[in-house]
Amino acid sequence: MISLLTEVLLVEGSVTPMLLEGDSATQYVLNNYEYLFKKYNTTNKDFKESTSYYVQHPKQLEKIYEKVIENLSKMQSEIKN
Repeated sequence: MISLLTEVLLVEGSVTPMLLEGDSATQYVLNNYEYLFKKYNTTNKDFKESTSYYVQHPKQLEKIYEKVIENLSKMQSEIKN
């Protein structure tokens, strides 16, 4: 879940810099989600169910996001170097 969520946030964060709007942005995100779900051997339904579970368990969600932030920070550091 941590790796998938990290990549989901990267996809979502990449829409604005590319100046995609409306249907183009939606299609870009959906295509990337489809790719990520295949990569992580999951489905949109499974992802939504997991997300719903973690929303109901905020302490677990907080731990996941701490690791996601670590992943993103590490990526940022690697890019800067």
